Amino acid sequence: MIKQIKNQTIGDNIFDGIVAILLLLAVLVCVYPFLYVVSVALSSGEAVNKGLVTLLPVDLNLDAMKTVLKYEQLWISYGNTIFYTIVGTILNVAFTCLAAYPLSKRTFCFRKPLNFLLAFTMYFSGGLIPIYIVVTSLGLYNKRLAMLVPVLVSAYNVMICRSAFESISDELFEEAELEGANDFLIMHKIAIPLIKPTLAVLTLYYAVARYNDFFNAMRAAGYTDVKRGERGSSEEHLTVTQFKVKCEQERLAQLQEAAVLAQAEAEKRKKEADAAEKKAAQAKAKLDDVAPLLKGMEKLAADFSDDPERTLPEPGPLESAKSYREKKASLSGRRLSKCCAPSTGPTSTSRAGLRGCRVPMTGRSTRTALFQPEFTRSAPRGTA
Repeated sequence: MIKQIKNQTIGDNIFDGIVAILLLLAVLVCVYPFLYVVSVALSSGEAVNKGLVTLLPVDLNLDAMKTVLKYEQLWISYGNTIFYTIVGTILNVAFTCLAAYPLSKRTFCFRKPLNFLLAFTMYFSGGLIPIYIVVTSLGLYNKRLAMLVPVLVSAYNVMICRSAFESISDELFEEAELEGANDFLIMHKIAIPLIKPTLAVLTLYYAVARYNDFFNAMRAAGYTDVKRGERGSSEEHLTVTQFKVKCEQERLAQLQEAAVLAQAEAEKRKKEADAAEKKAAQAKAKLDDVAPLLKGMEKLAADFSDDPERTLPEPGPLESAKSYREKKASLSGRRLSKCCAPSTGPTSTSRAGLRGCRVPMTGRSTRTALFQPEFTRSAPRGTA
C-alpha cells in the first residue's frame, strides 16, 4: 500500500484525498440523524425543548425510553413487522423459485405465453381497486393472509431467478432424470444449491420490501377496536363505513370543543365591552355635573363683560358649583349693605331701591354698581 502511494503522482494523491473527504461527508450525513435521535431519546425534555441537544445527550434521562417501552401497541407493531418480514420473505423466495424453474425449461409447452404475461404485468397493473375487490371477495380482508398473498411473487424477481436457472447446464438435469429423479427433486437438490448467490440477493430484496411495506396494511386491514369486559377481552372488527362514522364523530367532537372555546371568548369580549360602556357612562355623568358650572361661569362672564376692572375669585379645581354660588351670594350681600348707606347727589330707583336702598348714579348702569365688590370699587366717573 505504501509503495503504491509512493508510485502515485501528485494529481492521484489529490484525487484520492478529495474522494476520501466526500466519502467522510457522506458518512456523517447518513450517521448524524441516527446519533441525534438517540441523543434526544436519552436527554431530558427541558434540554430538548430549549434546543440544547446537538450531538451528545444533555442531562441524561431515561424517562422517554421508559414511556415508549410501556406502550403496548409498540410491541404489537414490532411483532407484526417481524412476522411479516420473516414469513413473507420465506414464502416470496419459495414461490419465486417455483415460478422461475418451469419457465426456464425449453421443453415447457406454456413457456412463451406465460413469459409474455409475466412481462406484461410489469408494465400494466390491475390497480388499487381491483386488488381490493379480489381481497374482499376471497374473504381475506382484515386477515394476515391479506398481507402475504397479494404480494407473494414479484415479476422482476421471477425473471432474475429464471435467468439463473437457465445458466445451469442441461446435462446435469438430463443425468438426474436418467437416475430417476423427478422435477421437484432436481430443483431442490441440484438447481437451487447452484443459484444460492442469486437467492441471497432476492432474499435481501424481499426482506427489505416486506419490512417497509405499509400500504398493503392500509388497503387490506381494517380498524380494530379492542374492548375489555368483565369476562375477558374481545375484539370488535369495524367495517370501513363504521370506521368513517367514528372518524366523523371525533371530528364533530373537536368542532364542538372549538365552538365552546369561541363562545367563551365571545362572552369575555362582551364583558369587556360592557365594562367600557359603563366607564363611558360614568365619564358622561361627570361631564353633566360639570356642565352647570361651566354655564354659570359663561353667564357671569357675560354679566361683567362691560366692567374690565371688576374681579371675582375663581373657583378652585375641587370647588363645586354650590360653594361657588354661596360665595357669590355672600359677596352680593356685602355690596347691598354698603350701597344702602345715605349718600348725596343724583339718585335713581333701581332693583336695590325697591328694597329701600338708593344707589348713587355715576353714569354707569345701576346693575353694574350694584354688584361691584367693595374691594375693587373705584371713585365715581366724572368726579374730582
